[in-house]
Order: sequence, then C-alpha cells, then structure tokens
Amino acid sequence: AIATSSGTCMVLDPLEELCRRLRRGWLCTAVQLEVSNIEDHRFDYHFLDLRSNLLQEYPQVRAVAAGGRYTVTARRGPAAAAASAFAWRYDPAAVSAMSRERMPPEAPLLLQPAEQICEEEAAFLEENRQAFKSGDAFHFAHAPWRSCTGERVRSCYRALAAKHRPPTGANK
Repeated sequence: AIATSSGTCMVLDPLEELCRRLRRGWLCTAVQLEVSNIEDHRFDYHFLDLRSNLLQEYPQVRAVAAGGRYTVTARRGPAAAAASAFAWRYDPAAVSAMSRERMPPEAPLLLQPAEQICEEEAAFLEENRQAFKSGDAFHFAHAPWRSCTGERVRSCYRALAAKHRPPTGANK
C-alpha cells in the first residue's frame, strides 16, 4: 500500500510499481528503499536486470524470500557502501560453504557440483540470499529449477564492482 494525499492505494504488483517509479526518477534521492510482497517467480528472473539498471546507484542491496514472496532492500550512503558486498574480504571457502548450505537437500542428486566461485559471483550470493551455485549456473533454493547463467551474473557484478568497490587496501 502507498500513502497518497487522497488516502492509501493498494499496489497489486510491487515490483512493477518500484520499477515504474525508479525509471521516472521519483526516488532519485532516496537513501533507503524497501519493497516487499514481490512474487518470487517474477523476481528470480528479474533480479539481475533490476540490480544492474534501476538499483545500480545503491551499493548495498539485499533480497530475501519467505513464503513465496521477496523483500528487497537497497541502501546508499557511506554506511551502506562500507557494508556492501563489494567492501568485504572475499573468502572462497566461506562463500562456497554458504552456497552449499542454501541448496535444498535433493539438489546434489539432480544438479552438478558448483564450479569455483569468483568475487563477482560471491557478491551476487551475498545480495541474493536464496541463490546457490551449481556448475556454472545459479539456482534459487525455493525453486531450484529456476536459474541464471554464471556469465550473466559475472557480467552484471563486474560492472557493479567497478562502480562500488572501495579503493585497494580499504577492504575489511
């Protein structure tokens, strides 16, 4: 629901409403955005586009799913930049373990073991808390049949890292 001068109006598609407002520049000075009740089947397929286009100015983005719905939070400013996925020290073993922990119990029987996870992919896994890696693709814990390619993730996050990564030596 959105509060307006004439009362409150119901938003039937929060993802589309967010995209419409961001494209029109309505929220260009917002320091924090939080949108919930996003249908998982739409968001799984649109996260990378949303992240690389409309949310590219936000160094910190988190997407969490529960009960078939996502909540996405985006923050910017000095505190957000320091807490972003681009500011933390990359630990390949820890990221691989995090990815494995997200896999549904039956996934190892049906999907390939994950290939090595690079820094850009690690940032994606940090921001999208439902994703896990299998082979060179990323799947979603609540719907492992949905996926996106590793190349698409790397391409998106390579550009985001160039924009948001702190100067060398500033990592935690």
